[in-house]
Parts: sequence; C-alpha cells; structure tokens
Amino acid sequence: MGITVTTITKEWFFFDPFNESSISIFHNITNKTGIIFFNKNFLKNEQELSKIQKYVLICKKKKIPFLIYASFYWAIKYRAFGLYLPINLKKISLNTRISIFKYKNQLTLSTSVHNLKEIKLSMFLNFSFIFISPVFKTKSHKNMRPLNRIKFINLSKYPTSLIFALGGITKKNYPLIKNKFLKGFGGITHFNEMKNHDKN
Repeated sequence: MGITVTTITKEWFFFDPFNESSISIFHNITNKTGIIFFNKNFLKNEQELSKIQKYVLICKKKKIPFLIYASFYWAIKYRAFGLYLPINLKKISLNTRISIFKYKNQLTLSTSVHNLKEIKLSMFLNFSFIFISPVFKTKSHKNMRPLNRIKFINLSKYPTSLIFALGGITKKNYPLIKNKFLKGFGGITHFNEMKNHDKN
C-alpha cells in the first residue's frame, strides 16, 4: 500500500488490549494518533487477536488507523491499515517473506529496527515505514541499551521508507532528536505522560 508523509499519522500508540492502563489511554486516543495492537502473546497464539474486536470497532468508528501485530490473517480479517511485523532475521520464515510480497499492495507494512543491518533488511523487504529503536531508556525494555542522539540521527539517514522514533519518547525529549528524515514517533511513554497530565 503506497503511503506518503501527508497520508500517515505522525504518532503511534503501542496498545496492549489486555493491560488496564493501556486500555485507559486507548479510550482517550483521537484519530490524530494511530494504534498498533501490540502484545507479545500474539506471536505465540494468534487466536488472542480474536479478542480485540471491540477495540477494532472503536478504531473504525473514530476513524483511527490501526496496525495488527504479526498476523497477516487478522490484519486482513479486520481490514487494518496495516501490519506491524518483527524483523528478526532468524524469525522471518520463507512463508512470511512470501506473505510480505503478496500483501504489500493491500497492507501498509511496518517494523522496528535497532541497527543498520536491520534497516537494510527492512529496505529489502519494502517496509512502508519503520521505527528506529530504542532512542531513550524505557520501562518496558529496561535491559536494552538506548541509542544516543547522534547515532539515532545517523541511522535516520539510511532508510528509504518513512522513519519514526521509538523508545522512551516524551514531549520534552522529542525535539532533541528531530531531523529532516524523521516523520514522527511511536511508543507508550508519551501517552502515559499525557494521561497523567490530564489527571492533574
């Protein structure tokens, strides 16, 4: 599915439909923000995605673009904007690669990359947009070493797809990494911050 800077939202919330805090944030999301249905259990058991229908219907009612995590079947079934797919080279099977090329005109394909090797793989597989991660330290991935500002900006120069920042992004630190290649950001931290701000 061809996308341009003007047709894609600039911020994406990684939404866990089985987490109460995440659900609370979800209900305050507007159509200025995209939703990525994200729970690692979806990789182990795709049937878990059958339980998210009520949230999919809310997205459609509010005209919120949404991506399904790691399942071509459910992305097609829910008529999602696209698919968010892990790009670990060892886990991308031949069938997955075939599906990527089969559905590339039907689904917008997205992934997260952590280094130049993964960026090159994402370009080879023609992902529409990518998240470079982790930019800053995060609570969800405490053991992952964050990229420093300079390395993040340097990595942003390579991809031919649209580039988004991921990992510990807040309203305060986002301006520190802005560059001419960056189209937006995704994550959880920023949206948690907004939720807590609204409470005060």
